[in-house]
Amino acid sequence: MKPPEEKLRGDGYLYRRPGSSLWWAKYYLNGKPQRFSTGKTDERQARVALRKRVAAALSGIAAPESARRLRYAELEKGLFDDYKVNERRTLADLPRAVAPLRAAFAGMKALDITTARIRAYAAVRLEAKAAPATVNKELAALGRMFTLAVRDGRLMSRPIIPKLHVENARTGFLDPADFEAFCAALPDYLRGPARFAYLTGWRKREVFAMPWRQVNLATGSVRLEASQSKNGQARLLAFGPDSEIARVLADAGKQRRLDCLLVFHHNGRPIRSHYGAWRKAATATGLGGLMLHDFRRSAARNLVRAGVPERVAMAVTGHKTRAIFDRYNIVNEADLREADSKVGAYVRERATDETGHNSGTVGRKVVTLQEAAKV
Repeated sequence: MKPPEEKLRGDGYLYRRPGSSLWWAKYYLNGKPQRFSTGKTDERQARVALRKRVAAALSGIAAPESARRLRYAELEKGLFDDYKVNERRTLADLPRAVAPLRAAFAGMKALDITTARIRAYAAVRLEAKAAPATVNKELAALGRMFTLAVRDGRLMSRPIIPKLHVENARTGFLDPADFEAFCAALPDYLRGPARFAYLTGWRKREVFAMPWRQVNLATGSVRLEASQSKNGQARLLAFGPDSEIARVLADAGKQRRLDCLLVFHHNGRPIRSHYGAWRKAATATGLGGLMLHDFRRSAARNLVRAGVPERVAMAVTGHKTRAIFDRYNIVNEADLREADSKVGAYVRERATDETGHNSGTVGRKVVTLQEAAKV
């Protein structure tokens, strides 16, 4: 007869629930009791399952039993709750970002959503022709779900979330003459916001959601509240009485309605979507692919080339970091030609003597030995 196995302190123990033939187990992890069903009717097999679980706990790789029951739906709910509590402006866009995640991971346990499965998810999304930037937004949402679960103590760790390489440094911008042609092709209700965006570099949400209470034509200022700014910083736009911005806002004031609080609107209703009319105008003027965000790059470039100090230009456009502003301050072929022309003129000027003739020696700091001997 085999002697009974010695039970060591901390091994946990097995028990049966009334009316069940399965063995259940109980052990402690970080001082908290953990219970789970071994799924075994044989006591020896159940004890093996318990020992594996305890060994994992002792090695520090075990997850609480509550974590083993956590499913994707609970992760997603935690993300939505976080957005609501913190009043994130992108809450309305969140359902669209998590829809593909829900389709892929619905009903799955959180611990089963491994890095390998997430990587496979990204590959499937790319095969479905989803843009890498879009997939990255989805993966960021999934990563945030796991981060919140770890922070709340529902999980002990999170999987590594891959990030796709994205060539998102767009180079589109519009010179003033091209902008005027494009603006003329837009319907009347879009010309005002388009011109305002082109002059200021403000983002779409900041332009289309701008209320009249933030505009003071008498003092020549527009105040953007922190809650409306993407970087969470309030800013002030100041303009002169004869400026282009003043004219744009004055024209908008002629269309002001008592039943609409917004500066820019369409028959008293918020401008929800401008893409159809936008694409039509872009195609008509040979500017296919033009985006409203291209105006942000254009404004940064125009401000710098107009001689506005970069610190002031960044305050106008709302750029928080110099790196992003520099990326938007685009150099194009015309800039390079101008640089070539300037450097050529400089070289010719420095190599020409006072009489206008190139003597070959004017301004030289290095001379040949033969020339030095003549001196």
